[in-house]
Amino acid sequence: MTKLLLENVTIELGEKKIVPENLFVTNPSKILYVGKTGSGKTVLLKTLAGIMKDIHEARIHGTLVVEGRTQYIPQEPWPLNLGNTGYEELLITTRLYKNKTQDRLLKSLLKTNDFLKKKIKEMSYGEKRVLDILKTAIISPEILLIDEPYESLDKSNKEKVTNIIEKILTVKTAIVVATSKKPLDRWKTYTIKSYSPIKLSKDIDVDPIINQLGKVVIQEGAYIRRGKKQIKYPDIDLRPGEGITIIGPNGAGKTTLMLGIAGALKIHGEHIISGNIGYVPDDVSMIFSWLRAIDVIKELCGNNEVCFDESLRIIEELGIQLNDRYFYELSDGEKRLLLLIPQIVAGRSILLIDGGLEYIDQIRARAIEKIINEYMSLGGIVITSLPIGDELDVLERIVFTTD
Repeated sequence: MTKLLLENVTIELGEKKIVPENLFVTNPSKILYVGKTGSGKTVLLKTLAGIMKDIHEARIHGTLVVEGRTQYIPQEPWPLNLGNTGYEELLITTRLYKNKTQDRLLKSLLKTNDFLKKKIKEMSYGEKRVLDILKTAIISPEILLIDEPYESLDKSNKEKVTNIIEKILTVKTAIVVATSKKPLDRWKTYTIKSYSPIKLSKDIDVDPIINQLGKVVIQEGAYIRRGKKQIKYPDIDLRPGEGITIIGPNGAGKTTLMLGIAGALKIHGEHIISGNIGYVPDDVSMIFSWLRAIDVIKELCGNNEVCFDESLRIIEELGIQLNDRYFYELSDGEKRLLLLIPQIVAGRSILLIDGGLEYIDQIRARAIEKIINEYMSLGGIVITSLPIGDELDVLERIVFTTD
């Protein structure tokens, strides 16, 4: 019998204590743990998956029982065979877990997911995320642990994930999911809290010095070539103190546009981009993983000791406890803040935030909005991208689609 039991559980990680609400479930269920950034949602799921003690010095108290075949899907897509198409990746999984049910499921999934024809290296973050969940549907675990299932997904992909989860439930799977924002419809909600000596400061002052003012001008019709496909830019004209949020579905090419502005991909057509550029990627899983978090700040600030000291102060005032933690030990929300703050403090002319403030809880997101507003008032340019939803209030909204 599949069973999940949490009774008076406390997970100690350094000076931090993580306390999930008690849970007992044996039937097919959709269980949702809700908590703010850094509250320990990812830690809880890793604990339930049985991998927490292997990679972290965590102490677990109370009664914790996990009975059943378990599959864990992290916030960041698992490293995949990037040269394969999505279909080929699913086919490999099907052969490993082969039965008639999986064959029928694979055929039905292909009918409704055209993006599976793409090579994985050409997929957006959101599409890779859906692919991870599709693979899990084929594996058919008894207990599925999904960290932030709907984050960074557009409406269409959210519906796909919901349908996949419902299919998994039909084979009597218990599902535990964590979200950093709010409860979801038709999920039974539980809370998770953390206790730490460091508290979130109500007023966080930041005073970046922007030595070189920037400019981003891209005429409509300019494009980036990705294979046979052209990703076309909307008309963009940004001067110091201005910003936009580019809204578009997963796979439309938002990250491609960002990489073009950052100089990593060639833009064809008339454009002027000047100034030094800071960049926070949508997928933070493969960068700085084996550096200590504090060394990531040093890396982003270079030899600027003022930048390092100010960044560390702001991060601590945001309630993030670094100590000797490695970058991979942080939650996705904490990682994004750790990448964002030093680049603001360093006074980059242009700040690109791919994925916006996704994975960051509302309290910290509002604090970051104030910091970004101050940065823009001093002449900074901000460009963010999102599939839909919680764009920054201080930015103009541009809806971007693909042909």
